[in-house]
Amino acid sequence: MRVTVLLFALLLAACGSNEPAPAPEERGSVREREVAQVAAAKELTGWDRVFASPAQTVGSINQAGFGLPDYAATAVGSAHGATGVDRLMSRSSAPTPNMATAAVAGSAPDRLDQISYVLKLNDPEDAATARDRFAGLLAEFLTRAQIGDGTPLLEAVRAGRSAEPVIGGRRATVTATATRIDVTFLRPAATGAPTKS
Repeated sequence: MRVTVLLFALLLAACGSNEPAPAPEERGSVREREVAQVAAAKELTGWDRVFASPAQTVGSINQAGFGLPDYAATAVGSAHGATGVDRLMSRSSAPTPNMATAAVAGSAPDRLDQISYVLKLNDPEDAATARDRFAGLLAEFLTRAQIGDGTPLLEAVRAGRSAEPVIGGRRATVTATATRIDVTFLRPAATGAPTKS
């Protein structure tokens, strides 16, 4: 009896399935696709590697505690992105403390077009401390990405002034007001406005 059941199961398995094969982008797990992206970007350096490795870049940003989820398709068109959580920058006892957040965005699942950091200066009395800590987080990100020449960017952030410094051969944008500092890195062929949060 057992042999008959086993043979019947084998015959059913041999018949195959009428379901179509998965599309190439559906094959493999998310983890496998991330590993493939990192392997493909291994030969790249600097900003080229940062923008070509979404999973690695999100992981690098998250080392500073920004809590970005996986880079994935968004509800808007064919866009992809990930937005982190607010991180305290100074004086937790303030009624509305100074907070920072980070986000990434792109038009393809295997490429970033924009990396954005935002400092919300809600507590003007401790703005200098918040700007200094925010600059420190940006310095850590650049160091992990092995991108040098970050001094002009960090000086602009610490001073709370707008600038367009060239960092590691690519232009960055610092947009500063009394209540907010946006720092944006764009992939060379990408265009866009800083992400607002």
